[in-house]
Amino acid sequence: MVESLPLYGTRFYQNPLRDGAGEVHTNPDPYILKFQGRYYCYATDYHGIKVSVSRDLVQWNPLGYAVQEEGRKNYWAPCVVFNGGKFYLYYSNTPVEAPETQNEWLRVAVGNKPEGPFRYEKTLFKKFSVDAEVVKDKKSNYYLFYSTLDVTDSALENTGSSILVDRLPSFDEVEGEAQAVVLPTLEEEMLDWVSVEEAQDWSIVEGATYTEHHEKAYLIYSANIYASENYYIGYALADKDGPIHQLKWEKYPNNYTYYPLVKASQHVEGTGHTALIKAPNNVDFWLFYHGQETGGTWSPQEDHRTLRMDRLFFDGDALMTYAPSANEQPAPGLPDLQEFFEGETKLVVESGEHTVLDKGWLTAKTPFIALYDKEYQYYHLELDLTAKPANLGSKDGAVIAYRNEHDYTSVYLRNGTSVLAVEQVKNGIHSILATFPLKDFDATVNQHLEVIRRFAAYELYLNDVYIGRVLLDEQPARVGICSGYTTTVFHYFAVTETIDLFGLQMRLIGNFFSSDVPVLINSLNQLASFRKDPVTLTTELKKDYQYSLTYTLPNEESKVICRLQLGAEKIDIHLEPTRITIPELQLQHSFPLAKNDKSAATFIVVDQMVILLFKNETYQFPIPSGQDDISCQFVLKKAALDAWELVKLVQPNGK
Repeated sequence: MVESLPLYGTRFYQNPLRDGAGEVHTNPDPYILKFQGRYYCYATDYHGIKVSVSRDLVQWNPLGYAVQEEGRKNYWAPCVVFNGGKFYLYYSNTPVEAPETQNEWLRVAVGNKPEGPFRYEKTLFKKFSVDAEVVKDKKSNYYLFYSTLDVTDSALENTGSSILVDRLPSFDEVEGEAQAVVLPTLEEEMLDWVSVEEAQDWSIVEGATYTEHHEKAYLIYSANIYASENYYIGYALADKDGPIHQLKWEKYPNNYTYYPLVKASQHVEGTGHTALIKAPNNVDFWLFYHGQETGGTWSPQEDHRTLRMDRLFFDGDALMTYAPSANEQPAPGLPDLQEFFEGETKLVVESGEHTVLDKGWLTAKTPFIALYDKEYQYYHLELDLTAKPANLGSKDGAVIAYRNEHDYTSVYLRNGTSVLAVEQVKNGIHSILATFPLKDFDATVNQHLEVIRRFAAYELYLNDVYIGRVLLDEQPARVGICSGYTTTVFHYFAVTETIDLFGLQMRLIGNFFSSDVPVLINSLNQLASFRKDPVTLTTELKKDYQYSLTYTLPNEESKVICRLQLGAEKIDIHLEPTRITIPELQLQHSFPLAKNDKSAATFIVVDQMVILLFKNETYQFPIPSGQDDISCQFVLKKAALDAWELVKLVQPNGK
């Protein structure tokens, strides 16, 4: 048992993060934007908003300043969103002559490229306002989380900064109906010194980062003050039962218990102000934050806060991370295929007469298809593309299931009619299976298409908005890109072998498990055994895959036993509400009772090792030489299986 991730695979990183020359740069208050497969990091600086770029989240190359304004200083806590061909940068700063940070007011600037330059557009509030987090929901509504000092006013117990949320009717205007969502409630949020005239305690809650997973919404925040060694990261939870600005939040495990997600270690202090982004495989969550070496100094002109990251896991409804790590760690996961269309490509042209023009533009004189040479039954696919204006409109997109030239299905963006169309070819006959109208669609600006396949079901997303769902058959098929009589530039294409079964998708669990007795998926979409006799589920864990199991243990009698067959030896892992027991290793470890009865166990099967991640700890089991797949049983005793996720682990050698 160890309290960090063991090394596996062939790609690694070590905090703090570096550029291509191995140099470390200061990047406080990081915000990460993914655009056309590249990641852009925006950061606080005295002279302007800094920006750097990466393709793998590990190596970050500086690009200079995204915005600078004459007569302004202390550029704080940026956030960037892309919409309709424009980039909107939210930040705060002060006049050079201003002595106090109370003059930090939220502003918005606009640019045409992710790296800038951005030009100042508008000041959103004429009061202290910082730490913007702009969130887009699946219906294309926008919301702004931010922090101010005036929510608690002069209250005796929780004076200080709080986090609010409001709707964004446009990118330079708030609705004006802000709701407070996270307020100071803990002693650890209180400063050791007071920066206001009143002789009272002062607390800080700031730096909101929003995300969702399954049925929960999460708001990660920072508390105490950024210049303090005690700056830490916490989070609040909400049920996804309404619009984002109406969710009801509670700190984990409750509003009055200190339970930091990340805090200072013997190596790093001042850990805080997060960004959350998925790895290039579109599965793993990674938590970015700043920190500085223990014992360092700080000033606005001499900042030592550097960029760091660690992987974030979901432990049922709770969050889990090994941050702040100081040792070498496995790097963020890669997709099966990651194509930037810069030179030689792994996509093979299957059909179509085409011409490749300058800067990647492709003109398809006849219907064009290029494919990746691997078949899938489940995947996450993403594609960024732009079309040139044409009198007849444009028609381009992704091939989502290809078996042969007479049997395939594609998703097209059609500029002439402003629809997303699903077109099927069956025995050489073309038909339109579905069309989805697109509001304010403009094919000449970047379009980000995502397809999530779970066997016969295909979910379609455009620019992070859910478009619709189609049903095909379950047979394995190839994927790729397509274009018809259109001039297109394909910026980025990626596909990952992965599936996440939760909720209604749990009905597909029979594709991965067999049961020793008949068992039903219940009305809560769980595979449950709450009767006297246990249920045994059998599956195989394959090498170079990661598996995550989420389960419910509703009472003290509940238990999940994971049984691994490693050669001739069986390893039983007993997972109970407050402890883990491994009899073969004579190991038992207890945990405090969780806020809820859901937990998760993650199995990483790689090289000659099975790695179990559970409750912020790691257990390792060697695989005998010559054994490729591991027979695995999950015995449910008055317990339920809530979710099952797997992802292929890809190494640069194509493994």
